[in-house]
Formats: sequence, C-alpha cells, structure tokens
Amino acid sequence: MKAGMEYTSISGGRTRMVATAPSGPLRPRLNHPKRLGNHVVQSGSNAHCASIVGPSQCQGRREAVLGMLALAAALQAKASPAVADEVALPVVTDQVFLDVGVCLDGYRKDRRLGDASILCDDPEPLGRIVIDLFGETVPDTVYNFKELVRSGALVGSTVNRCFARSFITAGQQGAHRMGLLEVNGKDMVGKLDLHKNGDLLKSSSFQLRHARPGTVSLNLGKNADDDFYRNRPGYVELGFLITTGPGPVPSLDEENIVFGRVSSGLDVVTRISEVSTFKENKSLQMFTDLATVLGDDRVQKKQGIYGKPLTPVVFTKTGFIEADSA
Repeated sequence: MKAGMEYTSISGGRTRMVATAPSGPLRPRLNHPKRLGNHVVQSGSNAHCASIVGPSQCQGRREAVLGMLALAAALQAKASPAVADEVALPVVTDQVFLDVGVCLDGYRKDRRLGDASILCDDPEPLGRIVIDLFGETVPDTVYNFKELVRSGALVGSTVNRCFARSFITAGQQGAHRMGLLEVNGKDMVGKLDLHKNGDLLKSSSFQLRHARPGTVSLNLGKNADDDFYRNRPGYVELGFLITTGPGPVPSLDEENIVFGRVSSGLDVVTRISEVSTFKENKSLQMFTDLATVLGDDRVQKKQGIYGKPLTPVVFTKTGFIEADSA
C-alpha cells in the first residue's frame, strides 16, 4: 500500500481508499506556470512528477491536461454566437452608405405654419454608416431598401427611436416636414419603384439572427407606421433597425427580416444610440399598465414616442459604394 493512504473495507468485498497525512517528511513542491494560448497551467517540476509516477506516466499526464484545455477552448469557440454568425454570413451583393448629421439645437421652436421642415437646415456631421446587403437571401427587401437609397427618399428623414445597447430604428413613414419618410409625397413622384415584398411570405426570410452588433433588418415587430399609411393601397413596409451591441438582441429574432450588416461606421451607430430620448415618467407607469390591460389604444400611440431622440439625428446623404472603391 502507498504511504499516505488508508484502505477501508466496504460491502461487496471492495475497498475504499481514503487520503491521510503522509507518514514521511514533506517534500517542497515547485510550481512553474505554463501557458497554453490564453490559459496558464500550473504544474509541478518535471523531476518531482517523474520521481512519483515515473517519466512516461508524467509526460502522459501533462499531455492529457493540455489536450483537455485545448478541447475546452475549441468547444468554447465553436459555441460562440459571433463565430457561428460569421460562418453563416450570406453573400454580400451591394454596399450602400448613409451619411448622418445631428441638429444640436434640437427641433426648431421658431417654425411657422407652412415651413418646409421642423429640422435644422445644416446638421452637424456625425459620420458615415456603410451597410453590406444580402440581395441573394432576401431580394425584395434589399431591392426596396436600395430604392430608398437611390432615390434619396431617406435624405431629410430622421432616426425614429434609440435604445442604448440594443438597437435604433429609422424609416418610419409620415410627413417629410416632420422628419419622417414620405414615399408618396410630391417630391417622390416618379422617383420610387417599390416592389411588393414577397420575402414576407417565406419562412426562410426570418432565419437570420440579430447575433452581432450592426445587424440591419426590416422593422416589422416594432413598426410604428400610422394606420393612415398602413391602410393606403400599395403600402410597403420600409422601416428598418440596426442593432448597436455589444451583445445579441434575441428579442428581435423571428419577427424581423435581416437583410444586411454594418461593415463600417458601427461607432456612429453607437453614438446615435446614446443620444438623450423621451422616457416615461415613472409616476405614470401604473396608469399606463392599467390602460394596457383595458386595451386602450391610446397607450400604443403614447409609447410610440418613447425612445424618440430629443436631438434630431438626420440622414443627410445616401448612395452606393462601387466595388472598385470599396
């Protein structure tokens, strides 16, 4: 029997080994850190290990430990949502850009009836967002978004809602002078050729996840378009959202159609998401909850302004990035 072990009989003729204090003098154990990637492995000296179990068994134990750590690192990488998302990334068919500015003085307070816009005339430049589009995966959704870019319909419209560390929304339809997207206005006559979106009828269109910052999707679940526009003949969903990170937003999955990703300017998206917004007064929360239970439709309209930027964030220019200049 080995020193420092006590063997006790148990039922069935088997024995149980119980560790006890060693009977001989204690040997000092020298620990030398060893690095494997980002892992630091503490092990005893080779000579000490070999003196106990023999050189071959000592080497075998070291290799087994290192192998287990390598396997754990590989499994962790395989399970990473970001890595999985990269592997499943669809083919990029087009690149577009959205230049963004901010009206530092807020919405115009001196506007008069008939003024062209409630926004400032010369927004302070904030940066450029470049978006890769997945035209092979969701062709109708990408086609309509490209039409908004090509026609300039988004220019002069604003980011509608901002939720820090989650997502921002834009493309809400309404009056252009109010900073909304007006596709049926006189300025857009003959400039837009929107398609009925067949992607809405395909379950495959909803398979891509909002797993990484900068995911761009057709905003269906959080669509804030007024019924006045929804009920118009030929109405097409055009609102979109962009996730801000740092983590995934699973609450957006399976109800919105992912059609692109931000390849440049994610820092601009993050800055947009951090602007001050309208928030609900906590003292009114219980009344809002009660009205929701009672089915009062005014609650939905009221909640539509939550997250609205207090400082307007405006699209100042849109366009395409050609392949040779990308």
